[in-house]
Parts: sequence; C-alpha cells; structure tokens
Amino acid sequence: MLRHQESTRGFSLGLLSTARRFTAAAACLMLAFALAACGSVELPPPLPSAPPPVVYEPPSPVPQQLPPQPYFDQVGIASWYGSRHHGRRTASGERFDMQAMTAAHRTLPMDTVVRVTNLENNRTVMVRINDRGPYVPGRVIDLSSEAARALGMHRKGLARVRIEAFEADQIWAKVPPSAEPADAGLMAETSR
Repeated sequence: MLRHQESTRGFSLGLLSTARRFTAAAACLMLAFALAACGSVELPPPLPSAPPPVVYEPPSPVPQQLPPQPYFDQVGIASWYGSRHHGRRTASGERFDMQAMTAAHRTLPMDTVVRVTNLENNRTVMVRINDRGPYVPGRVIDLSSEAARALGMHRKGLARVRIEAFEADQIWAKVPPSAEPADAGLMAETSR
C-alpha cells in the first residue's frame, strides 16, 4: 500500500507540477498577448487646442439715409392760367400749352423742375418753370390748367401750396426742341 501511496503522491506531485507549469505558461501567454495588444493599439489623436474665445460684437447700426433736402422751399398761394394764354409766347420763348405740366415763377431759373404740393389735400405734381409771374400780389406761382387740375384746385382757382426744388428732379428738365431722335429722318423716308 505504501507503494500505492507513493505512486499516488508522485502522481499528484507530477500533476501539481504540470498544473503549475500550465498556469505559468498560460500566465506568460496572457502577458505576451496583453503586451502585444498594448503595442498595436493606436492612441487617439491629441485633442485640438481650445478655440479662441468668441467676442460678441453688436451689429453696427445701419446708417439712416436722410431724405433728400430741397435746395428751394417756398410756401404761398398758387393760381392757374389757361385758355386765354394758350398758344402765346412765354418768357422762355416757347408757346404756352395749357395741357402741359408747366408753371410761372418770379425768380426760379427757366426749366427748373419743382414739386408743387397742395397743402389742403396733399396732392403733389412736378412742373417745369417756363414763364414769369404771377403778377398778382400775394401769389407765388401760376400753374398751367392741367397742373391745377392734377392738384385738385382747378375749380377753386387758388390753393395754399408748397414749392420745392430738388437737385435729383432736374433730370426731368425739358429736352431742347432741336434734339430729334436719330432715326427721325429714316422714319420720314419709310413712311412715303
């Protein structure tokens, strides 16, 4: 029996040493895998540096564009003239046309374009100065019949008005009668 115990002990000692060897080998193997895994893992890229601080700047105010200012401004009584003067020469030399948007003023240069506003109803027209007048005291402008009709003062005959001359409106001044379209002669020839 003793032999049997010795042989069993030897077997268990042999088994124990085999288990130890196996455990040691497994531990080495695990250590090798762990080291290999650590070596092949890529590290994430470094974090970017913090962005610069955002400074709040309130929006700059939009510059308010002022409405154009007139270079001439006058308030007074307007009258009108029509058929009695129709076809007669004006102070500018052209013939008066009562259906045209024209007016007479004492001091404004000829061909000045003015805005005339009826202060009673707020209607406004643009007229070209082509004559001198009015010659009745207390009146500041004489309008053509058509301009008076557009202002709503034709029946009444007189109205309190504001006269304004703007630089931008002067592009509407009359084109000289000598300026004809370039193809006017061509049109005359083709209509024969």
